[in-house]
Amino acid sequence: LTDILKSTFRLVVGTDISFNTLVEQNFKTQNVICCNSADALNLDFDVIICNLPYLATDEIIDVATDGGKDGLEIPQKIISSALPHLSKQGKFLFVTSSLSDYMGLIDFVQSKNFKAKIIDRKKLFYEELIIVEVKHLLS
Repeated sequence: LTDILKSTFRLVVGTDISFNTLVEQNFKTQNVICCNSADALNLDFDVIICNLPYLATDEIIDVATDGGKDGLEIPQKIISSALPHLSKQGKFLFVTSSLSDYMGLIDFVQSKNFKAKIIDRKKLFYEELIIVEVKHLLS
């Protein structure tokens, strides 16, 4: 994804909690940071894109899919970390699943004084992928 975005944006930064994921990229991208959420960043971005972990789990075994308690614990931490880095006119897009409490995530974003809406859905064999767009209330 960062490889595609760099043709449109001046600066693209990719993050992942897994160092191995960053090392094993198919398309080597500059400006990748191994960190938890957006904790290591101190810039504002016009576009933030995130594929959230979404499965409700009692313990985190696979950081790519395990969302913690009710499937909301980890996604809420990621969202809380990303929102302060969204520029005033920016968009935060996140991918979630019908297997998660995606409406709970939308409610969570709205409780942080942002607006959120579902902009796309794709049905798969056992779930539906859902893309949510988040913006500042005044944009």
